[in-house]
Amino acid sequence: MPVTDSRAHDDGVQDAVRGPEPGEAREALEYWRDRLQRLPRRRRADRREAQAMVVAWEQRLRGAEIERWGGGMIGRLAATVAVARTLRPGMLARRAVGLVPRSLAVGVLTVVLGSVLIMGIVLGAILSALL
Repeated sequence: MPVTDSRAHDDGVQDAVRGPEPGEAREALEYWRDRLQRLPRRRRADRREAQAMVVAWEQRLRGAEIERWGGGMIGRLAATVAVARTLRPGMLARRAVGLVPRSLAVGVLTVVLGSVLIMGIVLGAILSALL
């Protein structure tokens, strides 16, 4: 029977359990995001697979950053920043909008539009009085 070095075996198992390094996870996430963007809408199964891989690699990147920085607030913040850095500006804006509760967004939009309408009426009245 061949004799194996148990330390080398243990290191290999630990590497497999530990997961990818942050750089590897970032590259894989960017690959799957680009693939998802390039796939035509009609290729639904491929798009579902790519979307599932994007979610999986986001989780792996978060896990790698938390492992790197620790499980506290700094680790969670680093994980969030690492994922956000891989987003394009439009994607980042869509995610930010998704975080705002819909009722709050509707309320703010109502106040802004109401203010603009009132300002328009007042400005119209002032201009008509001057002319």
